[in-house]
Amino acid sequence: MYPIEVEKKLKRVWLGILEIESVDHSTSYYKCGGDSLSVMLLITRIEEEFGIIVSLGDLHENQTIHAQVNLILKLLSNPREKTIDSFMPKI
Repeated sequence: MYPIEVEKKLKRVWLGILEIESVDHSTSYYKCGGDSLSVMLLITRIEEEFGIIVSLGDLHENQTIHAQVNLILKLLSNPREKTIDSFMPKI
C-alpha cells in the first residue's frame, strides 16, 4: 500500500470519529478533539481498515496523521501478533 493511500484512508477514519470536516497531517489527534474514549475507537478502526494491531502506546507516541501513517506502513510490512504486551503502553 502506498503512503498516500494510507494517509487518505486514515484521514477518513479521523474525520469520521472526530466528526470534523478537515484535518492537517501535522496536528495532534487530541488537538483535533480526540479524547481517551475516541482513541479506543481509532484503534479499532485502524485494525478494521488496515488489518494491523496498534496499541494505545503506539498512538500516544504517534499522535499526528503523518506519524500514524509511518507507523501503519511499518506495521503493514512487519505485523505483530495480538498479545497483551501489544496493548501495554511503553514506560
